[in-house]
Amino acid sequence: MGGYVAFSIWRRHRARVERLALIDTKAEGDTPEAKENRIRLAALIREHGVDAVLKAPPKWLREGAPQWPAVKELIRTQRREAVAQASVAMGGRHDSIADLGAIAVPTAVIVGEADAITPLANAKTMHEGIPHSSLTVIPDAGHLANIEAPEAFDKALRAWLKRPS
Repeated sequence: MGGYVAFSIWRRHRARVERLALIDTKAEGDTPEAKENRIRLAALIREHGVDAVLKAPPKWLREGAPQWPAVKELIRTQRREAVAQASVAMGGRHDSIADLGAIAVPTAVIVGEADAITPLANAKTMHEGIPHSSLTVIPDAGHLANIEAPEAFDKALRAWLKRPS
């Protein structure tokens, strides 16, 4: 949800933003169908707990990622209502496509090569729409690129942070 928060901060407090990092995110808002799915997921979580989201194969990591047990345990420690509310909130977020051209600060767009939730096409849309952006694709990583490929992710983010504003 960090990218959605970053877009919101940009819209509300752009004078305070010197740089943006949009990592494994997208600018598009949810479709009505996707919003309904998030509401259904929230109801499922409220009824059965956070384990309900762990029944299906994970989309957060690439197929066969060895980090899945650790991510699963992290998810299990989250409060049921917090996870349910987060699901609903993501469905109600602002569509930021129209904002892309107005982003006038250096912006890193970083995406895991195998991100099934916010794939490379979404990252390309942001990169092409934001004038001062760079695009980095992290090989062998899914939606949680920082967890699956921490060295490559850190290298990409540090290189971007070292660039002049």
